[in-house]
Amino acid sequence: MTGQDVNNGPNFERRSLIAGKWISLVMAIAGVFAAWLSRSDALMVDGLYSGLGFLAAIVAIRIGESVGRMPDRRRPFGYAANQPIFIAFRSLVLLGIIVFAGFAAIEKLLAYFGGEEIETLVLGPILVYSVSMAILAFGLAAYHKLNLRRDGTNSTMLQTEYVGALMDGGLTVGAGAALLGAPLLIGTSLETFVPVADSIVVLVLLVFFIGEPIRILRSALGEVAGEAAPDDELANVRELVERTFSDAPVVVLEVTMSRLGRQKNVVAYVRPEHAVTGDDVDQLRDLLTEACHQDLGPGWTEVLVGARQTSFGGTLPETHRESAAAGRSVRPDQG
Repeated sequence: MTGQDVNNGPNFERRSLIAGKWISLVMAIAGVFAAWLSRSDALMVDGLYSGLGFLAAIVAIRIGESVGRMPDRRRPFGYAANQPIFIAFRSLVLLGIIVFAGFAAIEKLLAYFGGEEIETLVLGPILVYSVSMAILAFGLAAYHKLNLRRDGTNSTMLQTEYVGALMDGGLTVGAGAALLGAPLLIGTSLETFVPVADSIVVLVLLVFFIGEPIRILRSALGEVAGEAAPDDELANVRELVERTFSDAPVVVLEVTMSRLGRQKNVVAYVRPEHAVTGDDVDQLRDLLTEACHQDLGPGWTEVLVGARQTSFGGTLPETHRESAAAGRSVRPDQG
């Protein structure tokens, strides 16, 4: 097995995480303070979300430092799994906050319609908070997006932080606009809901945003479980392998790829056309490692030698399974 150091080049991911940590801290403090001044549960949820971002960034920086470590006796397959494990944990915590906020909003609605008096919102702090925090959140999202392009590794962690910043900004704008617009309902048929507009906004926003952390959680768990890449990516990787081995006396039987954090792991199963030595296999692996590093980025590669197709089948498009079963040589002169 051959690996690539995933910390090569400027660490744009770390820069984004450090910026996100301090901005999230500012937003968390502002959210809790604005919620206390305005008596708004929606702003409290927003502040808690930013607080989670601050704590997550602290851990993410440590994780980012560890995933680039080369394999050792303790972790023979490297430390890349730390990243999806952390992302899965963060998504679970976020889902916990969403569920807690949802139950709190429902409880407030039941109390109101049960006859309890609900405190009137103070709109001044909501306006100041919404505008200033939206600027910070969307500015942070833009910074994450810029560093994501510069980084070149399609960092899952950085993508998660980018989505999180967008969600934070959306939550702030949505809550602020709805709460500030609620008084406009006075004198209409919806006037009854004005005192609990805060709780209604919380429920609507949570329903709107809950899908994203679930998607991120499923993706992270799939990486940890070793899920194969989608068929279109596998087809591209197979083409890369065949191109790399075009002058080698081998038949490509099967190719698979999985992703673990920022690294992509490729395994090629080949059938030699004549007897090979260990040095021959090492040369094939070195060729594949270099090609994958240039086209796919950091990761590890392995070349397995055998006489027939492996159990990888079923994850590849039908055309590739048929060509592998037929034992098609990858050398151009044999078609």
